[in-house]
Amino acid sequence: MRWLRHLFTSIIRPVANLANTARVAAGVLVFVAASTPLRAQPATNTAKATTNTAAANPAPPPRPNIIFILADNLGYGDLGCYGQQRIKTPNLDRLATEGVRFTQCYAGSSVSAASRAALLTGQHTGHGWIRGAGEASLRPRDSTVAEFLHNAGYKTGAIGQWGLGPSGTPGTPEQKGFDQWAGFLDARHARNFYPNFIWRSDKAFIPATQFPLTVNEGGQRRLYIQDLFSNAAENFLRLNKPDKYNRFTPFFLYLAFTLPGGDEPPAQRAALGPDTPSDAPYSRENWPQAAKNHAAKITRLDHDIGRVLNKLDELRIATNTVVFVTSDRGPHSMDASTNAAFFRSTGPFRAAEHSLHEGGLRVPLLVRWPGQIQPGSTNDHPCALWDFLPTAAEIAGQAAPKFLDGHSLVPTLRGKQSPPQPHLYWEIHAGGFQQALRLGAWKAIRPAPGKPLQLFHLPDDPREENDVAASQSNLLKIVTALLDWAHTESPLWPVKAKSE
Repeated sequence: MRWLRHLFTSIIRPVANLANTARVAAGVLVFVAASTPLRAQPATNTAKATTNTAAANPAPPPRPNIIFILADNLGYGDLGCYGQQRIKTPNLDRLATEGVRFTQCYAGSSVSAASRAALLTGQHTGHGWIRGAGEASLRPRDSTVAEFLHNAGYKTGAIGQWGLGPSGTPGTPEQKGFDQWAGFLDARHARNFYPNFIWRSDKAFIPATQFPLTVNEGGQRRLYIQDLFSNAAENFLRLNKPDKYNRFTPFFLYLAFTLPGGDEPPAQRAALGPDTPSDAPYSRENWPQAAKNHAAKITRLDHDIGRVLNKLDELRIATNTVVFVTSDRGPHSMDASTNAAFFRSTGPFRAAEHSLHEGGLRVPLLVRWPGQIQPGSTNDHPCALWDFLPTAAEIAGQAAPKFLDGHSLVPTLRGKQSPPQPHLYWEIHAGGFQQALRLGAWKAIRPAPGKPLQLFHLPDDPREENDVAASQSNLLKIVTALLDWAHTESPLWPVKAKSE
């Protein structure tokens, strides 16, 4: 155990000067072996390697690893494989050719915290505890996919932006099933790409604490947080690969990058400084500077996802790993140079984040699962981020918890005909209570309590510009009943009329 004690001391030692920056980026977030999970089912393959070849090429595990990569404010139209013409995303385009590209995936909400809560708990915003922004925390009884997989024998790690409970509450990552965690607890902190500290915990060795990044103190911009997170992800993969005797435990990595982000007002962004080290490879483009920076962030995100994919190949565990990539919500619209008017970030859809129109909710979803998914396939099955928990459960060979709003996408991933979703539901509370519902080809929006419903036929009207509610009286009765049924009262998010 001496080497573990040495590793622990190296992790918590503060960084003194710039010469240590490279070491910090590579080693400060080295994840060490997780403790044995309580109530874990046997997950370790103890078969001994009989030849050097077997040791170098471990047999696939009975249960695959799971990586879920969540971008921040990445629009449906921001990727080349979704029609983007100006921004380069070669690694994500490669992922689309090696897996499946979903065309009708929806965020959990158009508000970040609510969307992340829906993703991790499997409940939509009509039933979940967190339904908007702020300092709300998940409760002890709000189970997450990490808790479920941890108890099923998976090692669990989280890196990046959390947003589901500040320090000292029951909603922090180490309280919600993650053996190891490094990143930002709240969204405001996550807006700083050169922070002077992050949060860090390891159930086996390190209690939840702030880890100082002294190279960034005093407003210095020496260590870019994206580099730190990417190195942490590579280290997590390296430390959780099968050993030379082909012994392994499957893992779940939740990689919540803060790129492209940028939903703060321009004045606040100016105070924080540029949120990317460089505008390359767009420096010579005749674009507004904000557009260059935005494109550079997406290409940087693409590059770092490529690092994860390459590390899986290098460690020879790509065939044993299911990779999901999506976004927490639609793109931000603070600056006209970065919205649909310039990059068409929302694709053919209307509005952006904080809206219940398609531009705020429709997100890209790419999934690669070698041997299970037809490479280069496209799927138009409507789904939402709350489908991830039951999907992960089936991937892990477990029965999903009851009373979830989500449905497993495993049959869909394998190319089988899936039953249609009964409906998809969202609500937001900023500025007043609003609801939306997707039912087959139809999308309904209730802009405020007591206001007339708006009804759109998405195949004919993807921009939701032609309200046909007046001609669909029977359908309106069904939609109204579903909207009322899907919403449960919440003491944190009471229904109130839209403010004047």
